[in-house]
Formats: sequence, structure tokens, C-alpha cells
Amino acid sequence: MRYFLPDYHLGRENRIAMAFGMEARYPFLDEDVVQSVVQLGYDFKVGKKKPKEKHLLRQVAKRHLPRSIAHRKKGPVRVPIPLFTDAFNEMKQEYLRPKRIRKRGIIRPDAVESLLRRETLSPFMVQRQIFAIMMLEIWFDTFKVSS
Repeated sequence: MRYFLPDYHLGRENRIAMAFGMEARYPFLDEDVVQSVVQLGYDFKVGKKKPKEKHLLRQVAKRHLPRSIAHRKKGPVRVPIPLFTDAFNEMKQEYLRPKRIRKRGIIRPDAVESLLRRETLSPFMVQRQIFAIMMLEIWFDTFKVSS
């Protein structure tokens, strides 16, 4: 709570929101809310009989939200790749050329080629792996890191 949340997580979330001209708000990080919850025992926060992430939050949600929302499984924040298909395809051509990947010397070009071939067979996971490799390349370019 002292370092990871404010220094990494919230800073990252804020930069992402601001990149899209949005303001992110975190009502559960209100100082009074945090001070109240910090004092509670672990069992109360996660549940004693059936431990579950966000137990306390789910108990409150059951009182105020439809069951389908209050009991929804926790899930990852997903990159909406289908929303930028044309840009995604252009970026693949630019950042995943075998010559470029080989020159960087970090990832095997044949592994990238294999991912690109499998993209249509398993788009959800493979596209995220491709996206991660492209982000690494963009990071290297942005910060002028050479291998």
C-alpha cells in the first residue's frame, strides 16, 4: 500500500487515462474508506469460511447491485486489439520484421514468425503476445536502447 499502489499502479493507471483525455477516479481509495478498512481483520476482508478476493466489496455490492454484477468473476483488463485492427496490422509490419527482430537480438525471429502464423488460429492469446513484443520494440525505440 505504501509503495506499489501509489508509485506504480496508480501512476500507470493515471498515465493511461490521461493518454485518452480521461480522468481516473478511485472512490475506494478515499482516505476515510482506506483508514476504516485497514483496521479490519484479514478474515473479514477476504471471508472466513470461503476466502474470496474482494469479499468485503462483494458483500456491499450484494446490497446495492444486481446479483450478476455482485458475483461476477474477477477478470483482467484487456487490451482492445479489435478496436485498432488497421493500426495493429501496420504496427506488426513495422515492428516485427524478421530483420529488425534479428538485429535487436532478444527474441528469435522464427518464434515471432510462428506467432504471426498462429494468429488466426488463436487470436485472443496470440495477439496479446504479439502486442507485448511490439510494446517491447516501441519501448526500446522510445528510450533509444540498443542491444
